[in-house]
Amino acid sequence: MARPTLSLAKYLQQVGRGLRKVDGKETCVLIDNVGLYHIFGLPTDYRDWQAMFEGCMAGKGYANHIGMAVRDSSISIPTVADNGLELIVSHDNLMTYLNKELSRPNNTACLKAYKDVASGLYGLRRGNMITCKPQFVRVFDIQEDFAIVRLVNLSMAVVDDSGKVKHSLAGYKSVRIQENHIIAVTDKRNNEMYIDLYSGHLYTRKPKVVRLGDVQLLEVDGIYYSRTRELYKSRKSTSGTNILTCGHYVRIVDYFSPPRCRQVNEDDATWGYDCVCLLAGDHDTYYHYCGMLTGGDIVIVDNAGKYYLVEDASKAKRYIACEHPQTPEEDFDGVIQRLKSEAMKRLTERKMEERQNDERKHRARLDELKAAVPFRSGLKWGLQLDGRVVVPPIYRNIKSPVGCYCAVEGNPNQWGIIMVDGKVVIEMRYTDVEINENGTARLTIIPGKIKTVNLRKQ
Repeated sequence: MARPTLSLAKYLQQVGRGLRKVDGKETCVLIDNVGLYHIFGLPTDYRDWQAMFEGCMAGKGYANHIGMAVRDSSISIPTVADNGLELIVSHDNLMTYLNKELSRPNNTACLKAYKDVASGLYGLRRGNMITCKPQFVRVFDIQEDFAIVRLVNLSMAVVDDSGKVKHSLAGYKSVRIQENHIIAVTDKRNNEMYIDLYSGHLYTRKPKVVRLGDVQLLEVDGIYYSRTRELYKSRKSTSGTNILTCGHYVRIVDYFSPPRCRQVNEDDATWGYDCVCLLAGDHDTYYHYCGMLTGGDIVIVDNAGKYYLVEDASKAKRYIACEHPQTPEEDFDGVIQRLKSEAMKRLTERKMEERQNDERKHRARLDELKAAVPFRSGLKWGLQLDGRVVVPPIYRNIKSPVGCYCAVEGNPNQWGIIMVDGKVVIEMRYTDVEINENGTARLTIIPGKIKTVNLRKQ
């Protein structure tokens, strides 16, 4: 909006152009360059139209509004959220906000609060999808999948996106949001403590977040704590050799304890020791590491004796067996043998596919280099294509390429054959070389003694 006006109707007409409903449109950005928001407020504000029509209220449809437009660019307006429906951002903060919103994954809308006008209560939504019906007196703050709210009994709690209470904050007089899904709470005796929103564990000292690949641990007083509801803790190693970071999971080896689960194989360096496994994004429990299959998939078991396969490609966890199987399909030994066979088959197929892809790329590159021509630098010869060196000048002599092959002379009367990308096909020990269009070559060993070879089989 770049046109100033004192007409409420004109203002609503302008913003209404962006607020028209269209399939697939969830939000609209209004850039107010002339400060009309400060005169008329948000387009969704309540207005007493009947009072305006009767002449009892002029202009904006509601009283006690500051009728002043901000034109000084040095005046900064703080970012204000209004019931989860609007976000007001000043010009100096606009690009920061937009860059933050655009960096979000397209398939994950952020969690927001919305207010039910009839009941006056708040609910939660993601985009246009309501995840929690209105049931809160107030929503204090939201972090990804969690929200701090005041319930109808006036107590505070942490709820998930469906409104389920994850942690009760009753008995605390203040709550402050920290980074990394940690909240600081103060009790009635002014004791400050910290709650991990993932695990629900309470710490008397502020924990330090330790990132190992995609997995997060909390460190307090030299002890590592998992961010899982079933808590695991391990004393920090001075050398760090007992922690193995593997991207989407972390293994913590206990060199003083034997394995507490069945093992997939015995060729792992950590075989013979208990090994705890923490999965990225899994905040339910910790696991014990059973071993790795060919291709990178791992097998883990939880504390209830259920075995899972974590696929290296998708990072997803899948149930496969248990300690007390009810059916043959759940027997650990049988399942592992089948998984090993399938993993070996997939690896063989993948290697074959990679080799075929490499060959296709190599052939495509050779086709591009067929037009290369010999060039001389000093006393040596090489190949170049469009002024770009393809084969460096390291040969005593070189002939024009025939297809993908080229005859080269290393020392006097010592000829061989290379591909146009420089790969040696025939060693340089022949007195002469003649390449044919059909992919064969005549190699002169000594005058009168000639050998014919198929270059495609070399």
